[in-house]
Amino acid sequence: YIEFFTSPRQLRRLIDLLHTPEFGADAQYEYHAVDSKGNTYSNSKRQKPCAVTWGVFPGKEVIQPTVVDPHSFLVWKDEAFALWVRGWASIYDEDSHSYDLLYDMHDEYFLVNIVDNNFIDGDIFEIFDQLMEPAS
Repeated sequence: YIEFFTSPRQLRRLIDLLHTPEFGADAQYEYHAVDSKGNTYSNSKRQKPCAVTWGVFPGKEVIQPTVVDPHSFLVWKDEAFALWVRGWASIYDEDSHSYDLLYDMHDEYFLVNIVDNNFIDGDIFEIFDQLMEPAS
């Protein structure tokens, strides 16, 4: 499981890659993406929570799961995008390039999560190795 912000251009490349036979044939990778305005993209067929990590300790129940929930993700996006402007941009002068950049990221970028459903042999970072190659 990984969560990050990315530009619309990189999101398009990511989605295209995740729909190739190499990455999308067996639904190994599921993604959700949303921008600050609520525009969404997803290849997930299920709209239910999915535990992606968990802690198992001797003599105890499974505790501290990390859950990917499409509905909670849409709620979390408001807080996540607010960090760009209420957190980071607020420490810069309003006429600075940094201030403008952070507002542009708030307004244009997407919050993305990807789940690698092959938790035994999966390699979620292979997607990013491919993305690092120059676009053709």
